[in-house]
Amino acid sequence: MIGSNEFLAEWVGFTNAPQVGKWKVPGANRYVKLPDFMRDMNAIFRWLVPELQRRGLGYVLSDSCGKPPYHAHVYGGYDSGNETIRSNVSRKRQTEAFCEAIRRLEEDEPNED
Repeated sequence: MIGSNEFLAEWVGFTNAPQVGKWKVPGANRYVKLPDFMRDMNAIFRWLVPELQRRGLGYVLSDSCGKPPYHAHVYGGYDSGNETIRSNVSRKRQTEAFCEAIRRLEEDEPNED
């Protein structure tokens, strides 16, 4: 099974380029080391959040008075006023909660084959 970090990279549009040992940046002709979405909040805001918004989804990150567990909620319908939580996850790290919420969201999506 593909690892969570690789799954998220492909979800955003990165393409694995094993011949150069890096990943091709979505929409660009350059290669980079794979961002560590599971641990880097900057990578999440640079790559994952814009993709959520492009797909018409929103998110909320919350905590328990500044301590774990951290909660990530991904929802749809905010543009129509009919908000629906699509994925809800709690984890010890904010980054892990956010990434797992996206992964669960995608696992629940029907295939369009």
